[in-house]
Amino acid sequence: MTRTRVAVLVALAFAGGVTAARLIPAAHAQGRLSELKRVDLGSWCEGKEAVISIEEIQPQHQSKHSHPAYSFAWMIEGSQRRFVDGKPPETFQKGDVTQENPNEVSESDILTPTKVLLFRILEKGKPPTTRVR
Repeated sequence: MTRTRVAVLVALAFAGGVTAARLIPAAHAQGRLSELKRVDLGSWCEGKEAVISIEEIQPQHQSKHSHPAYSFAWMIEGSQRRFVDGKPPETFQKGDVTQENPNEVSESDILTPTKVLLFRILEKGKPPTTRVR
């Protein structure tokens, strides 16, 4: 399958998920995570799936955690500060887009009520977030 075909499939899956009449709410320790769409990437990217969701988080500190995924986030509303060891803190606000690498350990201060559109290329069968002690 060509990359163009995969890109078209991912775009269609995204559009279908966004226009779906209902969201699939999931329990999330730090807020509300609503999954919009999940697509197995098949032989093009073995063991991976694309997951699109919306996360709503109230002001709080999120302890150290990681994601077994390439994560891309668009801040629909709110603001947060993200801390990664060895890097300066980053602050994200409404309209910003950010990216996290797989298994990168971070922690965050959610500064105002936040709504984020997440797109992740996730290791299939793994939870999207792992707490680090």
